[in-house]
Amino acid sequence: MQAITPAPSCRLTLIFVPSQGGLSHNPREFTAPEALDKGYAVLVETLWRMVTAV
Repeated sequence: MQAITPAPSCRLTLIFVPSQGGLSHNPREFTAPEALDKGYAVLVETLWRMVTAV
């Protein structure tokens, strides 16, 4: 399970970034810095839209 909603009124989302070889939840999991940068950019843009929404 990737995430658990803490309360019915709390919205939840996940930002997925690709791991090398498709490994997930594994000690050998590796995600390239470029992929992490893209995931970070998605997070920043999402938060910006949330705080500036009218």
